[in-house]
Amino acid sequence: METKSDLLRRVVQYYQHMLGYSSGRCTIVWGPAALHTLYYFMRCSQLEHAEHGNHRTPVQELVYERPYLVLPPLIEWVRVATAHADHRRSQVVDKDDVMQASRLLLPGVDCPIREFGISDDRLHCCQRSDDLLKAELAFRMLGSGRTDLVPHALQLLPHVDTFNEHGLTPLMAACIRGDEAMVHMLLDAGADVDIETPAPSNAYPCVNPETQHWTALTYATTHGQLPVIKLLLEKGANVEGGARFSEEKITVTPLQLAAASGKLCIYLNK
Repeated sequence: METKSDLLRRVVQYYQHMLGYSSGRCTIVWGPAALHTLYYFMRCSQLEHAEHGNHRTPVQELVYERPYLVLPPLIEWVRVATAHADHRRSQVVDKDDVMQASRLLLPGVDCPIREFGISDDRLHCCQRSDDLLKAELAFRMLGSGRTDLVPHALQLLPHVDTFNEHGLTPLMAACIRGDEAMVHMLLDAGADVDIETPAPSNAYPCVNPETQHWTALTYATTHGQLPVIKLLLEKGANVEGGARFSEEKITVTPLQLAAASGKLCIYLNK
């Protein structure tokens, strides 16, 4: 694994040098889970589980028979996985980026699409400010679904409408998960029902430009969270979301998403 990690590091450096990352662009790094996933797809057999094989300890071994006639070169894995990470404005290639790359590079391989706003890897925590670490901890506490942790989590945030690196507030994240109880508590705590996802910036590097100006209702509608949609509408959420008549880039409204997904009746009967 150390040899492959060193080889990957050299290939990544070469690839980033080709693209001119040294001229102001942020360097993209690979997380440990991404490396293990790449190792699995390139040369590794499946893990043997401890409950099989007379309770042998799990092992990971090299196989010399390639599972595919033409295995993509390492730089292709780097190129495609980096493109996925760059598309979601992340500076870390994680396990899911490699999984999505496998769908393009290997025949017959499939995996679930990435859930919006989900990221597994958090690297270089020692370099992150205390405020960022507190905010990350708060979002993880709120994401656990435990309503008893809400008061403690909110104490770690500057305010209830704090954005994470993906441009999501705790209310937006709860709407994506369909956590109705958490949505209730956050609204009672003063969360703004119509606050919008900001545009990509240095403060929010992982924001997807396609979701700027989206509101909690937009995210809930996208994920088909019907009870949450009804609750937000009862609290006066704007069915037009953050759309503006004068904007250069068109913002999809919750009402348009509802019509496209066949859930327009919820808005008509609000």
